[in-house]
Amino acid sequence: MATKPVAVSIVLVALAAVAYRYYYTRVIAPMHRIGTAQAWTVLQTVEAEHRSDSDRDSAVLLPNADHSRYTLLGLPTGSARLPRAWIILNQWTPGARMKMIPANAHIHVQCGYVEQVLRTADVEPGVRSFLRSRCVPGNAIGR
Repeated sequence: MATKPVAVSIVLVALAAVAYRYYYTRVIAPMHRIGTAQAWTVLQTVEAEHRSDSDRDSAVLLPNADHSRYTLLGLPTGSARLPRAWIILNQWTPGARMKMIPANAHIHVQCGYVEQVLRTADVEPGVRSFLRSRCVPGNAIGR
């Protein structure tokens, strides 16, 4: 008699596991992929829009960039072809990666400006560390 409740429990647990797997693969995982794709689209759109800015030496902070939930920071690179590297400040992807284009760009930013941005914007901890590790002493302000 005790085996019947155990068998029912096992079946219920198995059904719950199947239901969760279905929900995760059909609802949760696609939302993550869409969010990741949207982030890259926003980065690419903003980079293309600002590529021909006349002022290429100033940093640019864009809250709600391209009408999104992302805050982007464009930092001078010194490159004529891609004058700024664009970083999403308020997103850090699984696997501890930030989104930046062009990837591995050499950026030019003074620490005073970085600290000002960190005080005023929502910046993920990993992005904070990255910016602090790449800044140079000084107090110049971006635009």
